[in-house]
Amino acid sequence: MKLNDLVQKLAAFEPGGFPFLSIYLDAESNQQGRDDYGIWLKKELSEQEKNYADESAEAQSFNADVERVMNFLENEVEPSANGIAIFACFGANEFFETKQIEVAFPNNRLFVFDRPHIFPLARTIDQNPKYAVLWADTNKADIYIFGGENTIDAQTNTGAKVEEIQNEVTNRSQVGGWSQARYQRHVENFHLQHAKDTVEELDKLMRGAKIEHLILCGDETAEMTRAKPPPHNSELNERRFKKIAVSPRVQ
Repeated sequence: MKLNDLVQKLAAFEPGGFPFLSIYLDAESNQQGRDDYGIWLKKELSEQEKNYADESAEAQSFNADVERVMNFLENEVEPSANGIAIFACFGANEFFETKQIEVAFPNNRLFVFDRPHIFPLARTIDQNPKYAVLWADTNKADIYIFGGENTIDAQTNTGAKVEEIQNEVTNRSQVGGWSQARYQRHVENFHLQHAKDTVEELDKLMRGAKIEHLILCGDETAEMTRAKPPPHNSELNERRFKKIAVSPRVQ
């Protein structure tokens, strides 16, 4: 389930009088390469258990949630997860949702109310916006989207490839009876046109997906920075493309 969908589901939850557990864990490894949240969580859950009378419906729901939470943490945590969110209320039709993300939550937190506590999850979405990555050379460009709903899940941390642009392969050797200078101009014009086509497609994608951040990498980054965004309502586009960050080629 996507993060935004999970937030909406949690926000729509109707309290039924049973304790609702909202757990946020910092799953980053410590200096010894181990997770620190396990001992902390067991202690916190033990303290919360004292709030319910033995054999009460609330205690039974709480204990069932604790069992499910510990089973999940022991058997289903992804090694790449740095943040873990768990939402559980057994008394409310056995409600149980989890999310593992690449970014760590600032602190281990346990909230037990009659409804979900969703602020840390919503803040994580807000603080990790989408960004586009353009890899380009003289005749090919690949566009990827990271962040947001695409890579925050630990199981999909490679990014989403959304576009591939391929044009005629060119090189800088002499061809046919053309003079070297004429052929050189042809190649340069082709490279610039390829850059313009790529920037136009990138602009369309970023506006459609409401992406404000771009990383540019590859062999021909200079050509991409020369290409201008389309003229239509391009005040925002100009700012977007002027803030391109150029990096070395990524394999």
